[in-house]
Amino acid sequence: MYVVEQATFEDMVDNALAALPKNHREKINNVAIVIEDEPSPEQRQVLRLRGDQTLFGLYQGTPLN
Repeated sequence: MYVVEQATFEDMVDNALAALPKNHREKINNVAIVIEDEPSPEQRQVLRLRGDQTLFGLYQGTPLN
């Protein structure tokens, strides 16, 4: 398993967002990016994640077309 320090991962996320084209970045200005170590028990239940499964990303909200 590859382990990344929290601060390093946050920097990676910031860099990835900064690398998006400007027109994409402008469209996500009202999106909260939340970094968690593990999904909550409620998320695990809703998504039917088993104990041995992990979650690498989750969008919760109403998509804008």
